[in-house]
Amino acid sequence: MLDLAEAVVMNDGDGLALDAGGIVRVAAAAQEVCDMVCRDARHLARVAWHLGNRHLAVEVVDDQTLRIAWDHVIAAMAEGLGATARRHRAAFHPESGAYAHEASGHAYHR
Repeated sequence: MLDLAEAVVMNDGDGLALDAGGIVRVAAAAQEVCDMVCRDARHLARVAWHLGNRHLAVEVVDDQTLRIAWDHVIAAMAEGLGATARRHRAAFHPESGAYAHEASGHAYHR
């Protein structure tokens, strides 16, 4: 158990500095995800709009790929919009949102 004085958002790659020296690195666990590969930026924006309209957490993987937690209904919707949906296991790092107040970068907490 980790008992900090304040709640801290910890992301993959962050770490905790130990009093005895060394660092414990945070590693995101793999989970069932769906990568939706789009043809181009316009297509990606269209698919992203539909995901946002459903208030889903989304990770922008690259300029053609969006990632969500696995959902067969949403995967079918993406394919209906012309994207290629691929189910697999990977770490999931969704966008935190416009109003999230979390630190950026890889801070080390003591």
